Amino acid sequence: MQTLVYFLYPFRQRSSTCNNLVLICSPRELPRALSTELLPQTLREIKTCYSRRPAYRQAKFLIAGENFGCGSSREHAVWALREFGIRSVIAKGFGDIFYSNCFKNCFLPLVLPAAEVDRLAASAESVAGERPMTIDLEHCTLTSPDNRTIHFHLDETHRRALLDGLDFIGQTMLHDGDIAQFEKRDQALRPWIYALPSARIEPGENS
Repeated sequence: MQTLVYFLYPFRQRSSTCNNLVLICSPRELPRALSTELLPQTLREIKTCYSRRPAYRQAKFLIAGENFGCGSSREHAVWALREFGIRSVIAKGFGDIFYSNCFKNCFLPLVLPAAEVDRLAASAESVAGERPMTIDLEHCTLTSPDNRTIHFHLDETHRRALLDGLDFIGQTMLHDGDIAQFEKRDQALRPWIYALPSARIEPGENS
């Protein structure tokens, strides 16, 4: 999808960081949780705001502060936000693992300068959900509710994957032909490997 047009919810973090344990419950409560089971645990503050301020119920973008998603490597945090309906978080910074997990799930973590994030949050609050925001991934621009155009940088590999709707596995399968050719060459060089019971896969069979 080239352009995302959605309303915003300016999430005011209570501290300078937002730990994944705020986004989702503790690991002990999620021994085998599936992404479809995470909605009841997701960010109580967002649910409270949605219930009290109906204008934000269509919000798909979340505006946050610094170090959003820090403190845990669990992918559940991204799953929960996606299940809640959030498509992108716009923040001053992200936890490194959370940032990487976003792209594994076709989710946009967008980093902007602190002053720009504060101005964007103020703009979102001033219109109270009456005006949308647009993110154009093709041109790497964001149009704010007060109609300002903000340019942002996104790694080309991540940008292309988001435009094409590809997770990491999907990106790997773009090279399926190269993988099959490698397997054929490797089988010719090391046929004994492919003779092992656990490796009886014909070249090109990646399933």
